[in-house]
Amino acid sequence: MQFPQSNAIFMSIPSMKWSLKGYEAWERANILIEGGDLMCGVSMETGLPAVGGCLESFGLTMGCYVQRATLDVDRHMLLFALLSWTSAYPTASVNVSYVCSGRDTDSTCPDAMTTVMALSSSMNVSSVDAYHDVQELVVGLTQFILVGKARQFLFMPMLNPRRPQFDLFAWCLLYEWVLGYREVVNFQGDRGNLTVMSAKYPDMTWHTNEAEIPRHIVYFLRAGIAYVTTILAFVASLVLVYTLANRGHIESRNILHFNRIAGFVWVGRPLLFARSVVALTILSTSKAQLVRVAGHFNAMQLPESNALYYMRTVLSSSEACWLVYVLQDILTIFTRDRTQVNAMTVARDCEYAVVDLQLTCHSGTIAIGDYERLVLLVLIVVGSVVLCAGLQWLCTKEKSNAMPSYATSLFLCNGAKTLFRNKDHWTLDQVVYLDMASAVLNGLVIFPWKRTFYVLDIKTWRSFAVDAPPFHLTQKVPNRFRHSFCLTE
Repeated sequence: MQFPQSNAIFMSIPSMKWSLKGYEAWERANILIEGGDLMCGVSMETGLPAVGGCLESFGLTMGCYVQRATLDVDRHMLLFALLSWTSAYPTASVNVSYVCSGRDTDSTCPDAMTTVMALSSSMNVSSVDAYHDVQELVVGLTQFILVGKARQFLFMPMLNPRRPQFDLFAWCLLYEWVLGYREVVNFQGDRGNLTVMSAKYPDMTWHTNEAEIPRHIVYFLRAGIAYVTTILAFVASLVLVYTLANRGHIESRNILHFNRIAGFVWVGRPLLFARSVVALTILSTSKAQLVRVAGHFNAMQLPESNALYYMRTVLSSSEACWLVYVLQDILTIFTRDRTQVNAMTVARDCEYAVVDLQLTCHSGTIAIGDYERLVLLVLIVVGSVVLCAGLQWLCTKEKSNAMPSYATSLFLCNGAKTLFRNKDHWTLDQVVYLDMASAVLNGLVIFPWKRTFYVLDIKTWRSFAVDAPPFHLTQKVPNRFRHSFCLTE
C-alpha cells in the first residue's frame, strides 16, 4: 500500500469510546464488580457484571460515584497501543471481539481495529524496553469484585504476560498517562503499598487572580526606566551638539564618566537605584513559560541559551552597575580625593481536608525568581565597593589632605569635582575652565551670546549670567579656552 493511500486511510479512522474491559477469564465466570476506587472501597450493594467492563478508578471530580471506566480512543492512541502490543507479543493476535465487546464501546471499534492492524503490519517498532520499565514500576488498577458471595480486592498490574489481551487496554492507559491525562499514585499502608493509575482527568482551565499579580509596581518601574533612558539620551544629544559647535575643544576623558555625572545630575539617585534594582531582579529571575509540545505535552520551557540570551544577560549586568555608581557617589562624602584612583522543585505532599471526601495535594513549586540570588548579587556589589574603597584608603593614607582633582567651584557637583580630569590643561591665569560638553554632564546648559554666558543650572534649577573672559583676538590664548566656561564664583 502506497504512503499517500495509507495516510488517507489512517486519517479517516474516527475517534471512538471504548469500555475498559477486565480480564478475559471474567467473562466465563459469574463475577460482579462493586467498585474501582481504592479510596472508596465497595461503592454499591449490588455489583455490575464484569462483562460490561471495569469500574472507574479514583479521580478529581467523581468522588465515590460509581461509573464504568471508558477510554477516549483516537487513531494515534490506537496505533500506539497496537504497535506496542504487537512488539511485546509478536506471535499472538489481538482478540478483536473481546476488545470491542464492552457495554459502552462504539460500533466502529472492529473496523478501526482491523484497519490499524493492517497499516501497522509493515511497521517495525520495538517496545521491549518500555515494557520492562513499566513492569518494574508495578503500576496497575484496583477492582472490588464479588465472586459468588465472596468479596475480593483485586490488583490488576499493567502489562501482565499472563493476561496478554488486557495489555492492549494497558497500553491505551499508559498513552494517556504519558500525555498527562492520568496520574499514577503510590498508596502506602500498614501491609505494603500499591501503585495505582487514576481515572482520566478532564481538561480544566484556571485563570489567575488579577488581584494577586503585582502589575502596578511593574508599570511604575517600567515608566521610571523609560524616563531615565529618555533623559540620558537627551543629555547625550546635548553633549554631541556642544562638541560639534565647539569644534571638538572638549576634555574627552570626562565623557567616560557620563553615567556617573550625568546620571546623578540629570536623573537623580533614587531613580538610578530603582533601575539597578530592576536589573538585579531580572538577573535573579528565570523566564519560564508553560508551552504545549507536539500538540499534547505541557512543559515548562526555559530561554534558549543562544547569543541573544547571553547578550541580554550582559546588558542586564551592565545595568546593575548603577548600584555601584550610587554607592560610590554616596561614599565620595567620606573618600573625597581617593575616588580619583580608579537564574523547579517537584514534591507531592497530600493531606486529607475531609476524610473520605477530599484530598488536597501540593504537587510542587515553580520558582521563576530566586530571592537568595538577588541578595547575593546585592552583597557582591556592596562588598566590591566597600572592598575597593578600603584598599584605596590603605594605599593613599598619606594623601588624606589632598585637594579634589579638579576644582572647588560651586558650579560643580560632588562627582564632577573628583572625577573630572586634566585640571592643569584647563587652567589659565589660576582660573579653571570647563569645556561645554563636560558642563552639560554637570548640569550646566550654557548659551553664549556676545560677551556673556547665560547658564541654566539643572541641579538648582536656577539661571544666571556670567561675563565671558575678556580675551582679545590678538591675544595668544589656546582655542580651547575660547570655547569653554570659566569657573568663577
